[in-house]
Amino acid sequence: MNIKVKIRLIIVNPASALRAVASVILDDAFIIHNVRLVQRNGNMFVSMPSVIKGGGWKNVCHPIKAELRKEMEAACVAAYENNLSERGLALAGSGESKADA
Repeated sequence: MNIKVKIRLIIVNPASALRAVASVILDDAFIIHNVRLVQRNGNMFVSMPSVIKGGGWKNVCHPIKAELRKEMEAACVAAYENNLSERGLALAGSGESKADA
């Protein structure tokens, strides 16, 4: 599957687990807005768009297959790192810029 990621917002706050907000485009045919890239305990993962429903949070959409989730996460992390590198910003928690790594 062809996955494109457009980083819409970078969060440069070490106290926040949220690192970026992105749009993910699947096969140039389907777009998912407000995909969040989150970092907890040194691990980056994708959090899908969600709404409050029935007293809790429910995903608006999500991958059914684990392999698609992994592909989406890898694409989002790569886009995030490229975006930081282009801006000359340090990777969250690393203390160095991507260009210096």
